[in-house]
Amino acid sequence: MRIAVDLDGVIWDIMYAFCKVYNRKYDKNITPKDVNEWYYFPTPIFEEVYPETLDRIDEYPFIDENINHYLFLLMTKHDVKILTMEQNTKENLKKKLKQADIREGYEYLELIKEDRFTGDKLDFDFDIFIDDCPLLVDRMENHLDKILLLFTQPWNTYCEVNDKSNVFRVNGWKDVMIKIEEIEKKCLKKK
Repeated sequence: MRIAVDLDGVIWDIMYAFCKVYNRKYDKNITPKDVNEWYYFPTPIFEEVYPETLDRIDEYPFIDENINHYLFLLMTKHDVKILTMEQNTKENLKKKLKQADIREGYEYLELIKEDRFTGDKLDFDFDIFIDDCPLLVDRMENHLDKILLLFTQPWNTYCEVNDKSNVFRVNGWKDVMIKIEEIEKKCLKKK
């Protein structure tokens, strides 16, 4: 299978750095857990804070200390690529990935940067998307041949996925691995 893995909110958590910048600029005390919807920050504030957040890429904590192990295991059976709208340069993104021993050719095949203003991730040729963006959930109705593993974050907990045939909620990387194993078994039964 072809698997697309998002960066922000799935491999690492940019929201910690974003909240630090936001709190300093606006004298607030917001934590990532407080960010309970996708458009929590008004657009003008987001556009002011986001560029400064990108400069703090070294401060982004990784979601799971074993993330490189999980990605390596997926790569043993599948084509895993990182598909992101993160606006840092590819060089900076790869440097950050290497901090967790996530290397191109071993834990993923390619890093694809999608322009957040012009494209739709679901138009890419992948079977499974591992992503935290709640906006993808409803759009999956137009992509019934694809699967979304919605990686639980505070900003997507309101999403109902129970009535979707191709959207599944995952609560961390162990859950991702279990769900992909279930999908593999279903695919084998179809053959």
